Amino acid sequence: MVQPKKKALFLGDFNDPNYHPATDIDQIVVQILKDSFNVTVEENYANLTLEKLREYDLLINYADCWGKHGSRQAVGAVLAYAAAGGAVLGLHSGIIAPMDQYPEIPMLFGARFTEHPPYTNLRFLPVEAKKDHPVMRGIDSFNMEEEPYFFEMCNFSINEILLEYEYEGKKYPAAWITTFGQGRVIYLYPGHDVRTFNHPDMRKLLYQSACWAVL
Repeated sequence: MVQPKKKALFLGDFNDPNYHPATDIDQIVVQILKDSFNVTVEENYANLTLEKLREYDLLINYADCWGKHGSRQAVGAVLAYAAAGGAVLGLHSGIIAPMDQYPEIPMLFGARFTEHPPYTNLRFLPVEAKKDHPVMRGIDSFNMEEEPYFFEMCNFSINEILLEYEYEGKKYPAAWITTFGQGRVIYLYPGHDVRTFNHPDMRKLLYQSACWAVL
C-alpha cells in the first residue's frame, strides 16, 4: 500500500527580505521533498495560528524577516505547535530573530546565531558517533561554498550535533537535533542561496531531516 504523503508548510520571505530571499529556494525544497511531502509555501507568516499549523505534519522555517514580518501571535503559534508534538525543521536564517522581540525562536532551536565571516569554501564532516543516525545515512564528508555561521548553544537544551564544519582549523556545529516539549526539532545551518540547495549532499540531508522529523 502506498503511504499518503505528509503535509509540510514552508515559511520564507520573497518581498523585502533581509539577506535570504526564498525565491526559487522554495521550489527546490518542494522538488526535494516531493516523494514524501506535499509542501505549501507561505510568506504571510504573521497570521499563523496554532489551528492553522495543526493542519501540517512539518513546519519548515526559512523565514528571514521575523523582525519586520513576524508577530507575537505567529511566534506563540510556532512554539505551541512544537510543544504539542509538531515537527520543526529550521534552515539557515530560520534560526535568526531579533532577541529583543522574539527570543523564543532561537530557544526553539536550542541555539542563538551570533555572526558569520564571509562566504567561503567549507568542509562539512559527519560527527563520527552519529554516522548511523537516520538523518546522516549515506552522507560522507563534503565541501560546499557557504557562510560560516557561529552559534551560542543554549545551556538549557540538549542538542545532539550530527554535522560539523571546519573553519580556520576548528570545528563548529552545522546541523543538530533537539526537542521542544513533545516536538522534534532539527536545524540545518547551510542554506544561503540556491547553490547550497542544489548540492547533492545538502539535498539528501534535507530530505532525510524532514523524514526523520515526522517519524
